[in-house]
Amino acid sequence: MTSQSSPVPRLEAFAPGAALVTGAAGGIGLALSRALAQAGMAVAMADIDEDSLGARAQELQSHGHRVLALRLDVTDRAAWEQAADRVEEDLGPLHVLCNNAGLSALGMTVADMDDAYWDLTMRVNLDSVFAGSRVAARRMAARGRGHLVNTASISALGLCSAGTAAYAASKYAVMGLSEVLRQELAPQGVGVSVLCPGPVRTNLWKSTRRLRGLPELDMPPADSLRGSASPTALDPDLGVSSFSVQ
Repeated sequence: MTSQSSPVPRLEAFAPGAALVTGAAGGIGLALSRALAQAGMAVAMADIDEDSLGARAQELQSHGHRVLALRLDVTDRAAWEQAADRVEEDLGPLHVLCNNAGLSALGMTVADMDDAYWDLTMRVNLDSVFAGSRVAARRMAARGRGHLVNTASISALGLCSAGTAAYAASKYAVMGLSEVLRQELAPQGVGVSVLCPGPVRTNLWKSTRRLRGLPELDMPPADSLRGSASPTALDPDLGVSSFSVQ
């Protein structure tokens, strides 16, 4: 994984405050939650998949970490304020927000993509980063400390491929939004980083199929072995460890 940002302090610098991670039921979000918990932070793990989220949160709790499982639809802007209130009531001041929830495009071309899926991808991949960052930035700036970590992609660095139009466009936009946030928040003591992973082994391909109304599969189709479904994709815990504790 690569990252673009101003210098990133060690995670321990934000302990014992709270971190909120979206898309935390698996993949990069789960790896981020583990890294934050191991650094001594209380972690709110947010996801729309309550069953998987509960199981993953229990795993971290069994290792003595302070964890809150929080169902959150990141496309619901009103829910963000409520989520932040819950985190601060239960875990303490919000010092780190990881905007990580996302969707892929699974090979759909621009000509084949319908309006509904384009709009959904933008709501999940981009609008949620705006909504979450706005809520968190106000709280962090008032305290003069905090850090936003926005998950983009190597697509945001120009490494795009056919069949990823909605995904690539949303990740380019996350990069632009984050660059502006960095400039706006730096004078107030709040940092911003962009996480730009290449292929990472996650269940993103499964959740994307589900949202597209495609049949559930245990293994990805032979013609879709790329991105999160690639057999050579990076283990998310290894990738996050190299990024998040520098």
